[in-house]
Amino acid sequence: MINLEDLIEVDPNISVIIKNDSLKEIKNKILSNCSIRQFSKIVDCSPSFLSNLLNNRIKSCKFIFIQKVTKILNLKPNEIIEKVISRCRLNCFIPIEAFPIKKSPIMANLVGHAFGDGHIGPISFAYSNKNRNLIDDVISNAKKLSVNNVTYNSRYHKATNIQFSKLVRNILILAGSPIGRKTSQILKVPVWIKKGSRKIKKSFIQAIFDDEATVSIGSREIVLGMKKTSEIVNSLVDFFEEIKCMLKEFKIKNVAITNGSDYVKKDGEITKEKRLRICGASNFINFKDKIDFIHPLKIQKLNKLIAISIDSKMKIHRTKIKIVKLLEENKKLSTSILAKKIGLGRRTTADRLRELEKLKVVDRIRVKNKAKPHIWFLDKPKNFNPIV
Repeated sequence: MINLEDLIEVDPNISVIIKNDSLKEIKNKILSNCSIRQFSKIVDCSPSFLSNLLNNRIKSCKFIFIQKVTKILNLKPNEIIEKVISRCRLNCFIPIEAFPIKKSPIMANLVGHAFGDGHIGPISFAYSNKNRNLIDDVISNAKKLSVNNVTYNSRYHKATNIQFSKLVRNILILAGSPIGRKTSQILKVPVWIKKGSRKIKKSFIQAIFDDEATVSIGSREIVLGMKKTSEIVNSLVDFFEEIKCMLKEFKIKNVAITNGSDYVKKDGEITKEKRLRICGASNFINFKDKIDFIHPLKIQKLNKLIAISIDSKMKIHRTKIKIVKLLEENKKLSTSILAKKIGLGRRTTADRLRELEKLKVVDRIRVKNKAKPHIWFLDKPKNFNPIV
């Protein structure tokens, strides 16, 4: 939950609009004890400003000022504020009844993008991507936050860049988004996301993979790569371990974390990369069914990767069936003879035999002399299921 007090803590200079009825109440309380001029000295503002505010000629003021006024008049800020606004944009606001703001899958998705191609700056949340689908998705999700009439600016330089108002920025900071340059700070998955529902976890993972992951057909893997300065690069291992833990809930297992490339920037700074790698047909299928991408090219590549992996798996199963049939017919055969009969290389055939050995389908006559080949025979020819 995000309360009004949390929002003020992030941005003490935030502006608010007071309810019309409350303005009258404040004015009456002030005039019952002193003049507008006298009270303006107590709260340290000009008499004209206070007069214009109380007579509704000025629409907004800073929360800090209202805090002073309510403290003196023994009022509660939450009861007199109508809405929290984004700087001078009166039409972009959070209505007071929206507090406390609930943390949701939509918020988790935007936080994931803040960890990816997004950037939390001093006055806004910016997001940059070449793909229009992702840009539209981020805009759509930002509009579903508790901020009414979300405002953003859009420009194009090599990629579309959108900047959202300070209210969106402040909410994302309170939701656990990193502020400023990410390569020089240690990242951690926000606790509310780690302990959240599967929908929340899915939204976060999908966003960060859409921004930072690649789907490689050649190496048959999904790779999430991120960079850090050399001093803190090992912190990425802990961050990836948190993501691995969440991926397990979607039955995506045996995920590897490896070193990536080193990069030298123009200013001479060295950044190092760590990679989280997802391999295997079952993992690809689970990623597709339970998480998936929004990026259309990555969806296309993932579908192709699944098709290739399933085809490859079926070829392996067919090879195992051939090996079992040959051993049924010939009782005992060496690796080399089996390789020739099924038309595969010796190493590939040996791999399939070892897999069948682990399943206790075949066994071998072990010889101490390395020059002599291993002789293979069926261990349990009955009830063999090659798809195991």
